[in-house]
Amino acid sequence: MWVILDSVNSMLIYVSSVNLTKFIHFITSKLRILDMSGVLLAVENGIDPPSTLSQLEGFVDGIIKSEG
Repeated sequence: MWVILDSVNSMLIYVSSVNLTKFIHFITSKLRILDMSGVLLAVENGIDPPSTLSQLEGFVDGIIKSEG
């Protein structure tokens, strides 16, 4: 089973970056506990402040960047 969050950027319209970070941390922690996989989709330039992106990157096992 997989969990896909598309798009993390859209969530920032509705919640603060602090609450988004807490939510993503909660979700990634639960996925690890349940031994499940997840995919978080985000546009790098769309996350402000940039420190939020750095925090989110710390919660995942890997990052795949797509050009174009």
